[in-house]
Amino acid sequence: MVLVNMIADTKTQNIIVVATLILGIVSGLGLATSSSYFAGSYALVTKLEFDLLEVRVTGLDPTNESINPRITLVFNIKTPTGYFGDASLSYLQASVALNGEQFVYSQTQWRKNIPTEDQLLFPGYDKNFTMGETLPVLSDKQILYDAESSGAWNFTIVLTISYRIFDSRTSFRDITFSHEGYT
Repeated sequence: MVLVNMIADTKTQNIIVVATLILGIVSGLGLATSSSYFAGSYALVTKLEFDLLEVRVTGLDPTNESINPRITLVFNIKTPTGYFGDASLSYLQASVALNGEQFVYSQTQWRKNIPTEDQLLFPGYDKNFTMGETLPVLSDKQILYDAESSGAWNFTIVLTISYRIFDSRTSFRDITFSHEGYT
């Protein structure tokens, strides 16, 4: 009977209502913050911007097949500002074709593990990554020799990124680039 009288008191009822409102507001803010962080984690990955800055071909000597030419790719990866979350990159892998012909050796070899200090994505992330491969296989060298003799250097590059959001399983995303010429 004492508890019922206590709750019936206007002062006690006001305290209960205010405490309930404060708890509701704090819970709502916590939920909003959590959902924003969760959405931001996905936005960091889905809104990543990729640019192919440069394609370099070095060591190309059609008169000496014992020299192995090298193709080097330079990519820039940026995140937009305004998103916070838990997302990271693991590695980059490239598949390269020149004038419609796929390099056989490079299909399994071109991979760049992201250094630990560069894996975590954050607002304003802006990094350049260089990856390349020396081509020892004659059929791959011939693709370069043919491009050299024709003067046509039309690269098609499929970049696969490996990423994680929170502690989820690794996911992948493919980005295709077309690039004409080389340096």
